[in-house]
Amino acid sequence: RVSRQTLHDIREAVSGYRRPTLAIEIITARSALDAAGIRLDDDPGLTMRSGTFDPDVEAVLAWCLREAVTNVIRHSRALICRIRLVQGAGELSLEVTDDGRGFPGAATGSGLRGMWERLSAIGGHLSLGRPGSGRGFRLTATVPAAITETGHNCLP
Repeated sequence: RVSRQTLHDIREAVSGYRRPTLAIEIITARSALDAAGIRLDDDPGLTMRSGTFDPDVEAVLAWCLREAVTNVIRHSRALICRIRLVQGAGELSLEVTDDGRGFPGAATGSGLRGMWERLSAIGGHLSLGRPGSGRGFRLTATVPAAITETGHNCLP
């Protein structure tokens, strides 16, 4: 237990030195989901638009993607995980949906709490619930569209 915690602490320290991107996180998600036997249905825009967002905003969305995929693998018993970037009225959302068993009980994990805190710090928010199909789980990390830009309009 001590060595696992130490390894976790070292990884956290090292990851703080490099800012995560959506492109890197979707590649990592693809590998992790494949190893877990979960098919990934991902938005090509995640890779193509990576690097066009404000770096701090992209880092928060990338971190949310990492945590959401970790939760799908650990808890969902899903066969398919769907990841999308969705533009709404004045906001940009990262949606991670699975076809698994849904979320049993209250959403109190430290990963979810960390996502909420990071999103709140940049004016965003986190939504949790069932997808439109009623089966599985949907996590939506939303940020104001105005803060996603790096100096040019990167939203379609």
